[in-house]
Amino acid sequence: MSVATIFISIFYIFLLKWITKPLLYTSMLIILIGFVLAGGWCWLKKDEYDPEFQPDNHNYAFAGAITFWVIGGVYLCFIICCWKNISLGASIMETASDFVAGNLRVLWLPITSYIVCVPFICYWVVTAVYLYSMGIPEFKNESFMANIKWEDNTRYMMWFFLFGLLWCVAFIICLQQFMIAATVCQWYFTG
Repeated sequence: MSVATIFISIFYIFLLKWITKPLLYTSMLIILIGFVLAGGWCWLKKDEYDPEFQPDNHNYAFAGAITFWVIGGVYLCFIICCWKNISLGASIMETASDFVAGNLRVLWLPITSYIVCVPFICYWVVTAVYLYSMGIPEFKNESFMANIKWEDNTRYMMWFFLFGLLWCVAFIICLQQFMIAATVCQWYFTG
């Protein structure tokens, strides 16, 4: 299954060269049409409820129509105001697909990062279990497990150790991202 995922990703990257902009612009248009149609549906549902006998349903449908249309208008305003940034992002995606298609070795970086993180996380779990078991066990008569009473230093060590896990994994991920960024810069500026 993972091999099929890699092949599908490579195929998608090659396909992304030609469909980035049409896919982006079509999806933005579909979202806008969805807001307009949802508002229209609520507006039509409003007429099915008699305002005298079902005022709540009538008011909810009316409010839903207005809400969808307002959100659609705000969405359209955002699209118009950010059009240059959206087209720049689409151009960047096309360039990124050119880069990945030309440098398929960069696909190994996330896999390598994962392989590096797995032993570290296993070490962390073993050490966390050891830290968790530090303390004085308190037994209760009708309890299946003992409760470990921690000292304040043990609690501080556990928090420090959790921070260390998050920091080390973030460092490995950032190292991977730096390597990708450096490779992209070398590829882009050397032609």
